Amino acid sequence: MKMPSDIPAARPQSNPTGPENGADAASFPPPAFGPRQLRRAIWLIFILWTAAVVVSAVWNVRVMRAAMMDAAERDARDSFSRDMLYLTNSANMTRQMHELKAREDGALGHITSLKPLRRENTPDAWETAVLRSFEKGRTEASSRQLYQGRPYLRFMKPLVTEAVCLRCHAAQGYHEGDIRGGISVAVPLTPYLALAQTRMWYIVGAHAGLWALAVLGIFVGGHQMGQRLDRQVRAEWETRHQANFLRYNPNPVLELSAAGEINCFNDATMEMARALGRDNPAQILPPGTAALVHECLATGKPKLRVETRLGARIISWSFFPVKFDNSVHGYAGDITDRKQAEEALRHSETKFRTLYDSTRDAVTLADTNGFFDCNQAALAMFGFATREEFWAKHPADLSPLVQPDGTDSLTSANRRIAAALEKGGDHFEWMHKRANGEIFPAEVLLSAMELDGRPVLQGVIRDITERKRMEEKLRQLSRAVEQSPVSIIITNTAGDIEYVNPKFVEVTGYPMAEVLGRNPRILKSGDKNPESYRELWQTITAGKEWSGEFHNRKKNGELYWELASISPIRDPAGRVTHYVAVKEDITDRKRTEAERDRLIFDLQKALANVKLLSGLLPICANCKKIRDDKGYWSQVENYIQQHSEATFTHGICPECMKKLYPDLVKNGIGSSTR
Repeated sequence: MKMPSDIPAARPQSNPTGPENGADAASFPPPAFGPRQLRRAIWLIFILWTAAVVVSAVWNVRVMRAAMMDAAERDARDSFSRDMLYLTNSANMTRQMHELKAREDGALGHITSLKPLRRENTPDAWETAVLRSFEKGRTEASSRQLYQGRPYLRFMKPLVTEAVCLRCHAAQGYHEGDIRGGISVAVPLTPYLALAQTRMWYIVGAHAGLWALAVLGIFVGGHQMGQRLDRQVRAEWETRHQANFLRYNPNPVLELSAAGEINCFNDATMEMARALGRDNPAQILPPGTAALVHECLATGKPKLRVETRLGARIISWSFFPVKFDNSVHGYAGDITDRKQAEEALRHSETKFRTLYDSTRDAVTLADTNGFFDCNQAALAMFGFATREEFWAKHPADLSPLVQPDGTDSLTSANRRIAAALEKGGDHFEWMHKRANGEIFPAEVLLSAMELDGRPVLQGVIRDITERKRMEEKLRQLSRAVEQSPVSIIITNTAGDIEYVNPKFVEVTGYPMAEVLGRNPRILKSGDKNPESYRELWQTITAGKEWSGEFHNRKKNGELYWELASISPIRDPAGRVTHYVAVKEDITDRKRTEAERDRLIFDLQKALANVKLLSGLLPICANCKKIRDDKGYWSQVENYIQQHSEATFTHGICPECMKKLYPDLVKNGIGSSTR
């Protein structure tokens, strides 16, 4: 290696910026005719040549078609001239010549008139129109027509009335000089069109061949010219770059010979060496520089990002071969800060990946092409072994064919993805499918973001199977409470009503909206003493269940009896949060019990007047007859009358009334007192 005193240092002269920053372009303007201009010229020549060939082909085809039509018209005129010669003889001879001509070459002739003497001379529509135009001064007519289903050139000239013609046609009212008809000639165009088609293909083929040869020459010549121009521009650029890359480059850069020795360097290289505590630029080159230079020149490819550590700093070198002078340019950069930032980023990514994979919810990243990342929870939730298996799936592949609402999963998924990208996110429930085909409900939260310049959707997916199961249980419990045949009241710990079921509304007559937030004391009738209520509250606040009866009052003032059971409701920590009261309307039962007590009282009162009866009295378990001491069986009332001073009057008890006369009881006619 050369020592600094032996190495020429390139110093900036006119422009402190490097070629990469525009100095080369300012000092050396681009050539007036470069590769871009050459490509434009080649395409312009190609377009002009193609247009010229197309115009020439079209013009030749049209000329050829016109020539064919002229030939057909000449044949028609010749045929008409022959017909005029024959017309000097009888019309029958002319018609015979027409028939002969039709057999020879297919040409058709027809003598016609607007006042025909013979039916076969009646004009067709085209002939009628032409004959009328002859009367207006037209001297001949020709046009291309479909006649009898085939293409024909039809030609027609008028027949002028002469003196000799009046011998036969004077009776029709014609005078000398009048147009008395015409002869039409129809020449078949099929042979002419076939010939025109053949010649047209010759013309098109010749033009196409000429066009292809010329285009081949244009592009081959343009390619060769482009290669020469490219070599010229590249050589010129390399010469300019070689002359200026050291002069204008503010970054450390040097030139190495084929042997790996420094030919020259700029001031930035020397400043870097001194900043690193070196006094020679050769001391900051990476180990094995000579081998790197040899490899660059041998392969013609650059060696990029060759790193070397000098103390606490990290230097990155890139070497580029310059073939025309067999040298290598080396560019250096201090990447210590960038390396530290990359290390910090890797550490951050590691922490993020750890957090990403440790969350219990499935997290996915997807773009318009599908998934491209997911965490471990997503693999576990959907039953995939590797991320690659998961990434190969579209969101619709992880769903049943049809969602519960009847929509197609693929259509619905694409619609939701597009909407989330447009709105910035979405939150919804979705039916997903595991790899084994199991369907499960999920809660999906989509968030739109931008990653590496492209729109990305982050999805957080939570399996809500257990929640759905609990919700179903709650719905079942709610239905059971709503449809319960007993009244249910839920209060907070202060006794304020937070819920009543429909049965409560039915029994009390209070609407739910009217009792919410109020105390159940609104039902008090005043029959229960305060001590009983204190006992109730002491029991339930102690966390125990209380059972008892209430004599309450409905909204309409009617009194009724309830059998109530009040229990505390506890949270997972064991704290009492609410009280629930289950109350059964026992008004009918209480009324029955009161009636029973009254009957017992009446019976006891009646028996008090009965003589004392003693001893064991046999009574039939079925018919309730009593056997006397002589062995005879008697009705109870007969036996009592015989052995006492009591007399009986007959009635019917409420139970028997309901059993024997249900319609009377239903209509309110039956009564226990009657």
